[in-house]
Amino acid sequence: MKTKRQDQVVLATVFAVVVIALLSACSVSPKKIELQRVKSNFAEAQQNQLIRNNKEASAALATAGETLTSANREYANTFIFSDDPPRDPKNVDHLTYLADQQIASARTLAERDAAEQRVATLTRDRDNTLRLALKEYDALVDAELAMLRQHGAEIQREGARINVVFSDVTFELNKSDIKSTFKQDLGRLAFVLNHRYPAAELIVEGHTDITGPDRFNEILSEDRAGSVKTFLIDRGLDPNRVSSRGLGSSSPIASNETPEGRAKNRRVELIITGEPSL
Repeated sequence: MKTKRQDQVVLATVFAVVVIALLSACSVSPKKIELQRVKSNFAEAQQNQLIRNNKEASAALATAGETLTSANREYANTFIFSDDPPRDPKNVDHLTYLADQQIASARTLAERDAAEQRVATLTRDRDNTLRLALKEYDALVDAELAMLRQHGAEIQREGARINVVFSDVTFELNKSDIKSTFKQDLGRLAFVLNHRYPAAELIVEGHTDITGPDRFNEILSEDRAGSVKTFLIDRGLDPNRVSSRGLGSSSPIASNETPEGRAKNRRVELIITGEPSL
């Protein structure tokens, strides 16, 4: 028969086993804590709208879910069930870390794509705004140039090139002095060039009729171009972007057989090259 002392030993042993079992059940290992953290991270990522709307990010998150399942299985087989031979606990660490990185990758893909879309939208809006502003500005330039047309100037505009021809008797016969009426037109043009085309290049060409010798006409046309160039520089144009040349009577735009035609040939052409600036 068992003695009282033996019964006490048995009871103490059973109590110790129960206490150890309870302590084991209540304790949570660091690996379990990390695994729970990654599970929570994954659940939060599943609710992330950016990830849900991004195909590539969703695929990355699905891969993370598969890795997390493997980590759970590995944890159970390593610490809850007994395998023979025992599993390496480092496998749990590796799979948990890998799942966490895959979740982070899914977030990065989604956020990067969203940022690129925002930049594309901002760029498109900016381009549309700039295009509209340039269109309105272009119309304003046309309106200002139209004022010159009302005073006899002929204007041809092709892309970034504008030809302005002043041929409404801008010079007296055999002279390079600018007429007062022509000065008003040149003043308007100087305003347009200074405020609308501050970086454009300008070439001033002088022309004559056929009255007089060729050499005389060549010199006269150079003087007329030079007079216009000097006038525009005096009105604020940068001398470095204005040049002039004389072509004599070599390029008539009207018949030299009539006084009216010869008057038109005594002219100045201005070639503007460059886009308008806001």
